Amino acid sequence: MVMEENESVVAYICRIKELRDKLGDIGEKMLNIDLVMITLNGMIDDYQLFIIGLTAMEKSLTFE
Repeated sequence: MVMEENESVVAYICRIKELRDKLGDIGEKMLNIDLVMITLNGMIDDYQLFIIGLTAMEKSLTFE
């Protein structure tokens, strides 16, 4: 899933949550780390410094 150029972060995350929920409805569970990676890898280049900062943290990231 890729963030659209004019899409807000909130809208992008909502799309990912909708996909997660739809997969859950058919019995497919997504791991937290997979959701985090999908979210970060799909963000547009404008957020690269933000992504670098998040991934440099010692504490593990959670999707929620």
